[in-house]
Amino acid sequence: METVQVFKPGLEGVIACETNVSFLDVENEQIVIRGYDLIELAEKVKFVDIISLLLDGELPNQNQYSNLEQELQSQYELPEMILDVLKLLPANSHSMDALRSGISILAAFDEGLENLSRNSTRQKAINLLAKVP
Repeated sequence: METVQVFKPGLEGVIACETNVSFLDVENEQIVIRGYDLIELAEKVKFVDIISLLLDGELPNQNQYSNLEQELQSQYELPEMILDVLKLLPANSHSMDALRSGISILAAFDEGLENLSRNSTRQKAINLLAKVP
């Protein structure tokens, strides 16, 4: 007997992955990040707090905040070559296109790109979160 597949446009009913990091609570119209309402978080905490919550699973204490902030600051600088390439984009380029291109180019500078260990992946996230803004 042949299995019939039903075509569904878009991503309706598609589960890309499961996560314990976030949850879309449709009934209460909330996006929940590690147990916190995203809107409330955005109103009460800073960017570094959110990074800690996402990467480390909890809001940081003052010492953790300071350490993470220093870690981010140490990664702020963009390679000059990325800036040179981004300057070549047309002036009317959409900012999201430029961002996507910059991130793709940034990957070429990651000597540990193939290393998918937890520590390496965390460092990649720190690197991106420091450079993207």
